[in-house]
Amino acid sequence: MRIGIIGSFGSKIPLKDGQVHASLLLTHSLAAELSKMGHEVTYFGSYDKEITKKTPLLKYNNLNYEPRAAVDGEIYADSDFRLLYEEGYISKVLELEKEFDLFYSWASFRIAPFVRLIKKPVVLSHHESMNAPSYSSIFCASGSNNLHIMPISNSLKKILDCPNLLKPVYNGIDPDEITFTEKPEDYFCWVGRIMPSKGLHIAIDLANKLNFKLKVVGPMDKFKELGDLTDYDNLINKKIYESKNVDYLGYKKRDETLSIISKAKGLIFPTDGTEACPMVVIEAMASGTPVVAFNAGPLPELVEENVTGFLCDKEEEMADKIKLIAQIDRVKCRDRALERFSLRAMANGYENEFQKIINQRKWSWF
Repeated sequence: MRIGIIGSFGSKIPLKDGQVHASLLLTHSLAAELSKMGHEVTYFGSYDKEITKKTPLLKYNNLNYEPRAAVDGEIYADSDFRLLYEEGYISKVLELEKEFDLFYSWASFRIAPFVRLIKKPVVLSHHESMNAPSYSSIFCASGSNNLHIMPISNSLKKILDCPNLLKPVYNGIDPDEITFTEKPEDYFCWVGRIMPSKGLHIAIDLANKLNFKLKVVGPMDKFKELGDLTDYDNLINKKIYESKNVDYLGYKKRDETLSIISKAKGLIFPTDGTEACPMVVIEAMASGTPVVAFNAGPLPELVEENVTGFLCDKEEEMADKIKLIAQIDRVKCRDRALERFSLRAMANGYENEFQKIINQRKWSWF
C-alpha cells in the first residue's frame, strides 16, 4: 500500500523535553512500523533530521512548512490563526492524493472538513472519550463516504455516533523502549497529567491508608480544554505536603518515567474511565508492572484480571487488591502485554483495516 500519514507541523518528532503528545508519537511510530512491513509510507510533518537516520525505510516530507516555533508567537497564539495555518498544510498534503492509496492521521478535527474534496479514503483515529459527542458531529457534518474513523478501544467505539467506524485497534508500544524489572523496589507509582479524572487524590489516600510509598510523576497542566484546575491543584499540593508517603517528582523525561514505572511494585490508576486507551497502563504492563485500576471505560479491555493486574469497583476494593500485588507474575504480565500491545500488533491492526477499505473501493468500481 502507498500510505500518506499526516503528523503535525506544530510539534516536531521527536518531541522536545516537557512536551506530552501521545497521539503524535503513536502516529509517527505507526508510520515507521508500516514502512518496516514493506509498505510505501510518507510521513508529513515537522521532524528532526536525525530521526530520519533511525527510520531509513520511512519517507519524510514537510512541504517546506515551518514548525510552530518559527511562526510569530503572538500571532500563532491566536487559536483561529493556528487552525488556519495548520489546515493550510493539510490541504496541500491532500492535493497529492494521486500518489497514495490512503491517508491516515490523528488530527481528526483539522482534516475531516477537507475529506469530501478528494476521492481517496482517509482514516482518522480518535483518542478522546470526553469529547466524543462533539467529534461525532464533526465527522457526520463532513458528509464523506471516504472518511473512516478508527476508535482506539471498544469503549470509545460505543459512544462515537458517526458512520464508517472501523474495528478498534489498541495503542502500541515499542518493546525496545520498555525495560523489565523482575524484582521491583519498595514503592508504587502514579503517572499522568494531574487532573481530577485521573484520580491522583485517590491514589494518595490509598498510600496513606495502607502506608506505602507512592512516587508521582506528571505535570500540573494549565491547558484551556481541561478547564480551571486551580482548586484541584491546591487539593493535590495540600495532600502531598501533608503525606510522608508521597514523593512528587514532577515532569520527567520519557526514559526516566519508564524506568520509574518498571521498578514499581504496581501502577495505581484510579481513573474514571474517560481516557480511550491510556498509554501508561500499556507501558506499565509491558514493563512487567501490574496495574490496579477501576473497572471503568476501556480498562476491562486492557487489564486482564490476575494476569496483568486487578480491576476494582470501589476504593475499598482497590485497597484490598493492592495488598495482593505480589501475586501477579511479572514475567507473564510483560509477555501478555507485549503480545497484545506491541507496535507490530498495532500496525497489523491498522494494516488489516486499511486493506479492507482499499479492497472495498476496488470492488465498488465494478
